[in-house]
Amino acid sequence: MTEGARAAITFALFNPNHEDTKANLELYNASPDVQGKEILPRMKATGRVLFTRAANVYHQKSYDVAIETMRHAVDQLFKECHICRSNCDAQAAIKPDEYGPEETEDSITAIVLGMQKKQVTCRLQCWVDMGSDFRTYHPLEMIPEAFNHIQYACHEVKEMKAAVQAAVDYLAIKPHDVIMKSNLRYYKGIGVDAEDFNASETVASMAALVTVDRDLLRQIKRSLPEEEEKEASPEALGQDDSRLMDIEKFFHTYETTPRKTEASESKSQAIYVMETPDDHNSLQRVMADGLASEKQCKAMLELAQKAKPGLGYGGELTGHADNELVEALNVSDAAEGAVKGGLNVNSVLMYLDLAEQSRKFVEGFFKVDNLHFSYSQLVCKTSLLKETAQGDKQDNATLSHPVQVHADNCVLKEDGRCVKESPAYTWRDYSAILHLNDDFTGGDFFFAHRQNHTVQHRVRPSCGRLVGFGADESNLHGVLPLQSGRRCVIALWMTLSPNMDEGNHTESIQKLEKLRNSRRRGDGESRAEL
Repeated sequence: MTEGARAAITFALFNPNHEDTKANLELYNASPDVQGKEILPRMKATGRVLFTRAANVYHQKSYDVAIETMRHAVDQLFKECHICRSNCDAQAAIKPDEYGPEETEDSITAIVLGMQKKQVTCRLQCWVDMGSDFRTYHPLEMIPEAFNHIQYACHEVKEMKAAVQAAVDYLAIKPHDVIMKSNLRYYKGIGVDAEDFNASETVASMAALVTVDRDLLRQIKRSLPEEEEKEASPEALGQDDSRLMDIEKFFHTYETTPRKTEASESKSQAIYVMETPDDHNSLQRVMADGLASEKQCKAMLELAQKAKPGLGYGGELTGHADNELVEALNVSDAAEGAVKGGLNVNSVLMYLDLAEQSRKFVEGFFKVDNLHFSYSQLVCKTSLLKETAQGDKQDNATLSHPVQVHADNCVLKEDGRCVKESPAYTWRDYSAILHLNDDFTGGDFFFAHRQNHTVQHRVRPSCGRLVGFGADESNLHGVLPLQSGRRCVIALWMTLSPNMDEGNHTESIQKLEKLRNSRRRGDGESRAEL
């Protein structure tokens, strides 16, 4: 069985889109004889094999070994690409039988341009073919991702200069990557400035070759205006598009700059992506720490003291479980409370800031455009369990949600189907939970297996820890029973449909900014009362 899996992986390595082989590999991966084993192709250690080995070591947090192996993988990948480019040049030579004495000057020019186009297209395709990952079948750009791994691994072993060098090399290949640019700002903040670094010679040379080939291809295409754009389009040959999607950043650390209010942090904080879709079989899930500081969490917990019983959807007064009290404060109610003077304006603006920062993080991480708020609320659950006569706590065995294990945009049926029908909020596309505290027992968030709804993966809440995920049936989830204490989160549901934008965020921010400005001018309460 193992040898069969090795043969299938070897074939898939060179034929990443072969559907039958994909199906065969799924069968092999499900086999007890293969599960848990590192199955490598029947060939020498290619760059892709070295990359996979390094990634496995990296995920085991053996960062010193991962750095060395990943650098070896990069060297091997560069060698393979240069061999591929040389083969392209050899294959593109014009053969004598491809033109005859009847050819005109224009036709000969067209033949030459056609061969040049083939040659340049082939050279650019080398980078694409090299990046096909034979385990996930995503078009993974391995060289920049290798530098991404090296960057974070060096950060973890406190080799900050090496981390910055890896980040600079990454940006030489992908100069518009917002997250890695933010990484450099983070490193500058701790005393290592990227201005003192240049891309390594090998990386700079590779980036220059790609740029030259892309420019040359555009010039050739302009000289052949009647030529239909097929495989030769720059987007299909190395630009960021759906064919060359980035596998999401592995364990990135990067800086954020939330809009500052009187009560918000004066400096930005680092966000650490702890788990990515790669940790969940490519499902749309992410866990990140650092979305809120201790000071911000404390302010939100104080604001939550003004929350009202119920879930906030329509003011219903029932909690999620019989042994819990649920209190919620949605965005519009929070803004209205600040206008009427019952809530601190800056705390409400901070609430909106944290929600927006979380939305932007989910939008950027999953690479979706124009993600809108569908509904948002600051919600706390308090355990109502009482001590027994012996001094022991009652046991809460009820999951902390009215429908227990569920998806956020469909109704889960007894037969396992999840149907997009009422009362589900079918327009929701992404969800996020920003945790605010951990001083309670029980209450862990979890993802569930689709087959039996048992816990597949659990997340222990802590201040600033965000869980983001797709709202569909692939991400069934729930909350474990709350045994004691009060659990508070900012819960966000988001949609790609602008028609389903709740609108409360923009309206509330405008209302509160206007209120604060008027108070600063002395038209209302003194600034000290904000």
